[in-house]
Amino acid sequence: MKKVLSLLSVALVLVACGTSGTNASDNNTGTYIENSDKYNSFYAYKIVDKETGCKYLMTKNKSNGYNSLVQMLNSDGSPLCK
Repeated sequence: MKKVLSLLSVALVLVACGTSGTNASDNNTGTYIENSDKYNSFYAYKIVDKETGCKYLMTKNKSNGYNSLVQMLNSDGSPLCK
């Protein structure tokens, strides 16, 4: 849980700094944004933990400021990690 919260805080910092596009990296925590997309009212980012290879989906809502972070899963429900 502590690692996920750390990952979320790093992701929010990367997003707040205006990171867009692909492969934005934060070498201090070992995470990077693999892909980002902009939709009507929110942004979606695929974040990868370099240490575990696990992938997370983070969304940022432009209109109300709410954010979410969920771990991506395989079709069998197991974590999507390399």
